[in-house]
Amino acid sequence: MRQKKATTSNISKDKQRVLLYLNNIFAFNLILFAILFVSIIRLKFLNIPLERDEGEYAYMAQLLLQGSLPYTEAYSMKLPGIYLIYAGILSILGQTHAAIHLALLLVNIATAILIFFIGRFFHNNLPGAVAGVSFLVMTISPTVLGLWAHATHFIMLFALCGLLIMLIAIKNNSLKFLFLSGILLGFAPLIKQHGIFFSLFGVCFLCWTYSDLMKKSTKDFTLKIGLFVLAAAIPYCLIATFYLLTGNISNFWLWTIQYPLEYVSLVPISDGAEALKTSLVPILKNNITIFLLFIAGVAGIFYDKDRSAVVLFYYGFFVSSFLSILPGFYFRPHYFITLLPAISLLAAIGLSFGLNKFNLNKKS
Repeated sequence: MRQKKATTSNISKDKQRVLLYLNNIFAFNLILFAILFVSIIRLKFLNIPLERDEGEYAYMAQLLLQGSLPYTEAYSMKLPGIYLIYAGILSILGQTHAAIHLALLLVNIATAILIFFIGRFFHNNLPGAVAGVSFLVMTISPTVLGLWAHATHFIMLFALCGLLIMLIAIKNNSLKFLFLSGILLGFAPLIKQHGIFFSLFGVCFLCWTYSDLMKKSTKDFTLKIGLFVLAAAIPYCLIATFYLLTGNISNFWLWTIQYPLEYVSLVPISDGAEALKTSLVPILKNNITIFLLFIAGVAGIFYDKDRSAVVLFYYGFFVSSFLSILPGFYFRPHYFITLLPAISLLAAIGLSFGLNKFNLNKKS
């Protein structure tokens, strides 16, 4: 009898291993196919004309390459991170609109891969792949102006990279990775002020993660949180110091702090609610399957009682993403790009809970 039970158990384990293997093969093929598919589409649109924001970034980048600092000969309320990125694109790939859109293709793929690894970190390959694919599909939609290289694409590249490295730092108890994650998350708001919400989320998640450590050793808790905050502040401090030393700090302060604060106070909440509806409804209609999975994920994550870190990360990331589209209540279509990774990951959660019924969601 015992032999029979052991044999049955071995067969069950072998079946699970086979299913997990097939799961992984399907996941990798799914993400690779989506990358290929989206790449073909984006390559067909490399030569589309620059959109308004792209023109602004390219012009400021050209001035930068010629030795003129932002806010001296041309003015904008965005922080200079996006101009530095565009300057890098123009100097490496060439000063053409096709070069800018090629860089966007690479950034789009890299962002999807980061989403895949974050989903894989908490679950397994298949939900991670579904999250990455969902992001790729939504970002080629005209409802979010996804074919143009807006600053929001680059915010998410740095924010997601910083968050993934932060998770690795927590898992491995690595101060070096913690410092690096802070630097990357600190660069997100340097691209556009909205990125600050992802930096704040990183601080909040770390404080919660190390809350038990604070009870045991306040010194260690302060060291880790302080190191992360210091690293996150470095990118902005370096830029501000540079403008101070070059005698342009007043222009820098006016255009990146004072003017934006006035700008975000112009639209009343009532008008903002209408703008949110106008922009959000087309996005929902174009991605109805993903949003249904997203709703399932939002509801289903409450039942993951034994994994509070997962719940906190996903909900915290969604809240910070939503806050990043709120400033000013303008809700322009490309603003929603910062919300898409969180939606994609929660959609993967929705799928993950469905797969549990078939024992396909064992973490690999």
